[in-house]
Parts: sequence; C-alpha cells; structure tokens
Amino acid sequence: AGRPVLAECGGMMMLGETLTDAHGSTYPMAGVLPRHFTMRGRLVELGYRCTQDGLRGHVFHYGASEGDDDEMPGAFAMKSGDPGVCVKGVYASWAHWYFPSAPKVAAALFR
Repeated sequence: AGRPVLAECGGMMMLGETLTDAHGSTYPMAGVLPRHFTMRGRLVELGYRCTQDGLRGHVFHYGASEGDDDEMPGAFAMKSGDPGVCVKGVYASWAHWYFPSAPKVAAALFR
C-alpha cells in the first residue's frame, strides 16, 4: 500500500528471506528484506544505540544477519553498532526504539 513499516529486532528477522534456528533448521520468512538470519546460542549484542539525529533505543538479540549489503542501504546512521536499513519503505534494525527520545525523528519515519 506504499505505507512505511518499522521493524524492530524480531520483526526485522520475520521480514527476511530465511531464519535458521539454533539447531540448524531453516524456515522461510516473508522475503521483504534480502537478508538471511541465524539464531546463535549466545547473546550477540547488548547495549544502547543512538542515531545521528538523536533517536535512542536499546538492543539485545541472539540473531545474526547475512546478506548483500549493496541491497540494504543504511537508513539509520548509528553512532555505534550495526546500522539500520531501509528497503522499499521498510525501516528495520536490531534496535527497540524509544520514541520520546526524539519525537520529531520518530514521527518522520512514518511519513
């Protein structure tokens, strides 16, 4: 419908091509993002993130991504950690965003 979508962490994995669980079984996902996700047996990343324009959030995930970075241009320029991505109006990242940290930036994601 041309509307923007924000996918955080597990939502981002659901929108990928495939998800491989910790036991090695692979499952098809929605295929919106050209990425393959794999669950790890331990925590991959934990911490706080902030975009260049002040939107803050936190990350904690056991998943890792693999895919073609050329097809996943950066949407969220992070001060540290993996950058978020934007594909066809879908904004996706590992971060769980705290919208009150930058309300105007958060609102702009949905225009």
